[in-house]
Amino acid sequence: MTTTTVTPAISPPARPTMPWLVADALAVARRNLIAMTRTPQVIVFSTIQPVLFVLMFRYVFGGSIRIPGVRYVDYLVCGVLVQTIAFGSQTTAVALAEDLHRGLIERFRSLPMARSALLPHVLVAVAWSMGLVAVFAPLAVHRYRRTG
Repeated sequence: MTTTTVTPAISPPARPTMPWLVADALAVARRNLIAMTRTPQVIVFSTIQPVLFVLMFRYVFGGSIRIPGVRYVDYLVCGVLVQTIAFGSQTTAVALAEDLHRGLIERFRSLPMARSALLPHVLVAVAWSMGLVAVFAPLAVHRYRRTG
């Protein structure tokens, strides 16, 4: 009778959890930003849409909305900010669904990477949209307060 020797599987070297998570999240975010630059309509929509909404609802529809004792423009920026977050989240959800359908998530699961590294690009997309609103909305409000 012969005996069989089983050799243990080679495990990857242990890495600290938090730096590994950050490095993996940055790699996935970089991949998504590269993919976003290859579809210009996503860049245009995520960049121009919040600015157009602020300008449109302030200067086109702003004269027709009168609220006694309250300035409309103070609520406009908050509303556009929430709307931009919702649209950014929707775009990210669609991108995640496409990645899942194409099998990219399964390929990521087979790699030695943190499983939670797939979600931070949601925060990158929302932060990008919020940053645009944070830059352009106060400019429109300042112009309104200066002229109105």
